Amino acid sequence: MKEIILDIKDNEKKCYIDDLPLLELIPKEQIDIVATSLAREIIEIIKAKEKRRQYYLNSKKPKTPP
Repeated sequence: MKEIILDIKDNEKKCYIDDLPLLELIPKEQIDIVATSLAREIIEIIKAKEKRRQYYLNSKKPKTPP
């Protein structure tokens, strides 16, 4: 298992993967495409997680009567 640190805006998120492919066998253009699309997918997952977290925290706040 290997750790990859993602630099997303001001936060450094960590991602763990089982194994890395042999980069010498993959053309650089394809690596760039895969890396870019993977980064976008990870950003979307993080955004969704943060959105769910905010919803959960807001639902736990005590409601004040009117």
